Amino acid sequence: MCEAQCDRFQRCQMNLGETHEACVADCMSDAPSEAIFKPGVLSTWAACLSRLACGVSDDSCLMEVVVSQDPNWETEPRSQACMARHQECEGIGSGVSFSDDQCVAYFLCTAKVVAEVDACLGLACDQIAGCLDRTLQW
Repeated sequence: MCEAQCDRFQRCQMNLGETHEACVADCMSDAPSEAIFKPGVLSTWAACLSRLACGVSDDSCLMEVVVSQDPNWETEPRSQACMARHQECEGIGSGVSFSDDQCVAYFLCTAKVVAEVDACLGLACDQIAGCLDRTLQW
């Protein structure tokens, strides 16, 4: 996926003077382990990035990958429970919640990682973000 992302940065002149090789190395150092993802997730994501027009947010690729895994992801009970937990924690106060983007882990990650995400969501609100960050590495 890093190759595709850096190719896009170069194609769209978004690399800010960084070489392709440096971009890939930087991306790889920040990227989550490929082992947390279901088979096919990263290749679908990379294919989307490769054809994504310049000036378009790469969030659309994340959604494409999620939909490819489960077209009904928004109504799936785990997704709804995660979003409800996010809103509950967000209501407590600033800095207590976690990123709602992490709720898509249910559709992108292996069963082992999904079980860890479930465990994280069972923690107190002020502990969820750290747990999810360690589990998902993003």
